[in-house]
Amino acid sequence: MSTVIDTLRFSEKLQTSGFATEQVNSLARALADELGEQLGTKDDVKGLKRSQTKLENSSEVLKQDVAALKQDVEILKQKVEVLTHEMSEVRGEIKALNVRFDGLEARLNFTLALLGLLVALQLIPVVRAFTG
Repeated sequence: MSTVIDTLRFSEKLQTSGFATEQVNSLARALADELGEQLGTKDDVKGLKRSQTKLENSSEVLKQDVAALKQDVEILKQKVEVLTHEMSEVRGEIKALNVRFDGLEARLNFTLALLGLLVALQLIPVVRAFTG
């Protein structure tokens, strides 16, 4: 990994200000090592830019997906409203059928009672003939 600092020029400046050559070389190496570990390279920056571009693209795709989901939710809401309305109509029709069946049941019970009465009336002469 290359560093941003010119270690030769750094060494020369330190020697000019009175540092010993061994000290200067040690300082230059230590500084280069530390900066090398902490500073990013051009490749690092390019990698970050590629990652940023991928993230932006993913973000855009996600936004499109969210927009599509919102549309789907709106469509589903409309379908639920239609189904709710249709279910309400079906419930009304079922109630109307129940009323009709109740009326038919009452008419059938009345008819059966009348039929029973007519049968009973028809049997009166037969019963009188036997009882005498």
